[in-house]
This record gives sequence, structure tokens and C-alpha cells, in this order.
Amino acid sequence: MLRYAEEYRRAAKLVHGNAELLVPAYTLLGHCYELALKAYLIARWMSVEDLSGKPYGHNLTALWDESLKRRIDRLFPMVMLADDVIGTLNIYFQNMNSATSRLG
Repeated sequence: MLRYAEEYRRAAKLVHGNAELLVPAYTLLGHCYELALKAYLIARWMSVEDLSGKPYGHNLTALWDESLKRRIDRLFPMVMLADDVIGTLNIYFQNMNSATSRLG
């Protein structure tokens, strides 16, 4: 799962900076964060089934909050920056996932 997160990060980096590809860049970055946080939580004894449902699913804020409870700050020293980035990205990511699920 962490390998996929890195691949999404690299893909986001490729399209970042192209104003015509802003939505794909945010989508790729959202998937990167989702997979990285889920990989961390699985390593901290959460099951894939638990992470697939509510409150987690595609909710980056819920995944980040649970990761903080499980001391991700020991591995990631820029917690305050990540709080802002994840909170902002989650607003977009939740709207995008909601719109996609309504399309079928």
C-alpha cells in the first residue's frame, strides 16, 4: 500500500504546475495521503476492513486523526503543517469522491 502511495505522489508531482491539470493533481495527492495513512494504521494493528468503512474510508481528516492517536508524530515531525494540508485537501477529496460515487 505504501508503494502505491509513493506512485501516486510521483504522478501528482508530474502534473503539478500545469494549471489545466489541477484537479488530477489534487486527486492523485489525495489518494497518496489516503494510502500512506492507511499503510501506517495497518502497521499499527488496524484492519483493512475497519479502514474501509466509516468513519475512515476516503476521509483524510479521520485517517489523520487516528494516525495522530497512534503517534505518527514520532515519524513525521511536521505535524502542524500536515494538519493544515490534510484538512484543506480533505474538503476537496471528500467532494470529489462524493461526486464520483453519484455518477455510478
